[in-house]
Amino acid sequence: MRLKESIKVEFKKSTAELKQALEDICAFANSGEGILYFGISDDGKVTGQDISDKTIQKVSTVILSSIEPRVYPNIYENNINGKNVLVVEVKNGPDKPYFYKGKAFKRVGSSNAYLTRYEVEKSLYERDNPKYRFEKTVINEYRGALDSRTINWFLKKAQKERSLPIDKEDKQQDILNKLSLLTGDKLNLAGLVSFGKDIQRYVPEALVKCAIFEGKDKSRSIVEYEDYKTNIFEQIASVQQFFIKYFRKKYVINPETGQREGVYEWPLLAIREAAANAIAHRDYMISGHVDIAAFDDRVEIWSPGRLPEGIKLKDLNKKHKSVLRNPAIAEMLYFTGYIERWGSGIQTMNTLVKEAGLPKPVYEEIGSNFLVTFYKASSMDMASEGLSEGLSEGLSEGLKTLNKAVINNPGIQAKDLVAILDNRPLKTIDRQIKKLTELNLIEHRGSRKTGGYWAIKK
Repeated sequence: MRLKESIKVEFKKSTAELKQALEDICAFANSGEGILYFGISDDGKVTGQDISDKTIQKVSTVILSSIEPRVYPNIYENNINGKNVLVVEVKNGPDKPYFYKGKAFKRVGSSNAYLTRYEVEKSLYERDNPKYRFEKTVINEYRGALDSRTINWFLKKAQKERSLPIDKEDKQQDILNKLSLLTGDKLNLAGLVSFGKDIQRYVPEALVKCAIFEGKDKSRSIVEYEDYKTNIFEQIASVQQFFIKYFRKKYVINPETGQREGVYEWPLLAIREAAANAIAHRDYMISGHVDIAAFDDRVEIWSPGRLPEGIKLKDLNKKHKSVLRNPAIAEMLYFTGYIERWGSGIQTMNTLVKEAGLPKPVYEEIGSNFLVTFYKASSMDMASEGLSEGLSEGLSEGLKTLNKAVINNPGIQAKDLVAILDNRPLKTIDRQIKKLTELNLIEHRGSRKTGGYWAIKK
C-alpha cells in the first residue's frame, strides 16, 4: 500500500532527515496539526526505520531545542505494512506563532510557506489576549511559593510518560516558561491551577464537586459528597478514588484466567477521562465548577462552557477536529498521561463504555454548560426498545428515521438533523417534527430565543 503526503501528512525516509523535518514540524504547529513519519519515502513507499528509546529521545530533544516557542509533539513507534516507522504527531499548540531558524512556517498543500507579517501579528495578539486565551491571564494577586512537591512529581511523571526533556534541576522560572505557565515573567491561570497553593482563593471556580444521590434526581438525599480544592492533577486522581470508594462492585469469573474479578457498576476509566476533559476544556471565564453527580441510573459530568467554536454536537461521535480552549492546561494533563491524545477523549469514552456493555454516552449542551451522561444499560435500552416497538405501528418511514435520530442524538437542533438524515430538506424536517410533537413523542426544550433543542418526550 502506497501512502500520500498532504496538508497534514509528511514523509521522511529516515531520522537522517531530521533537520529537514524541523521546518515541517514548525509548519504543522502553526497550521493546527499534522503527522510526520520517519521510515516512509517521498513517494509513499514504507521503507522502515530502526527505533530505540535513544532514537525517540534524540528526536524529541532536537525538536525542543530547535523550534521557538517549544513544541511538544507526541512521538511513538508504529507498524505500517509490517515495518516499523517513527511517528511525530503535532497538535494545535498553545503558543503560536512558532519559529524555526527565525522564520514562521505554515502548511500549504503538501509544502510549506512563510506566515505573512499580518498572520504573525494576529497570532501574537490572540496568544496574549485573554479574550482568546483566558488561561494566559496573569494572577497578579498570587504572592506565595508554588507547590514544589507537585512540580517534582510532574517532572518525574512527564519524563516517564512522554520523555519530557526538562530536568528538575532547572530553575523554576525556566521550567514554568518552557511549559507556557508564565505570561511575561508572571504566573498565569494555567500555572496556578497546575502548581499553585490555595488555588480557590484566587480562582474560586477552579473546583470539582462529586456527589452520589439516592434515587434518580437531586430531590432525594445525598449519600456521599466531596469538594476537591486542589490542583488539576490531584482533582482527577481524587475523582477516581471517590468512585472507587463508593461505587458498587460485583464479582465475575474471568473466562481466560478462571479467577474472580471485581467489576465496578460504571467504567472508572471512562469517568476519569470525562473528568480530565472537563477540567482541561472548561471555560474558566464562566463562574461555575465541574460537577460530577452519580444517580441510581446514570452519572453526569457537568463542565462550565459550551463546545469551543468550530465543533458541533453532531460531530462528536465521528472523527472531528481538535479545538483546544485551554491548550497549556490540556498539555499539562497530556504530559502526565491523564489525556492520551488531543481530540481522542470522546472516542476513548465511547470505547470504554462499549467494552463495559453500557450504552454510548450522551453529550449535550445545556445553557452555558457541557454535559456528559453515562447511562446504565437497563435505563437506556428499555426506553429505546419500547420506543422502537411503538414506532413500528402507524408511522411512516420518514417519521421513524427522524424519531430515531432524536433518540440517538439528545440535545440536537433541527438544523443539525439535515446532515444526519442524508440532507433531508429542513422544511420537511420541520413538518415531521410538528407531527411527532402532536403525537406526543418528542418535545422542545430550552429557550426559543437561543434555539433550544429536540428530545424524546419523558
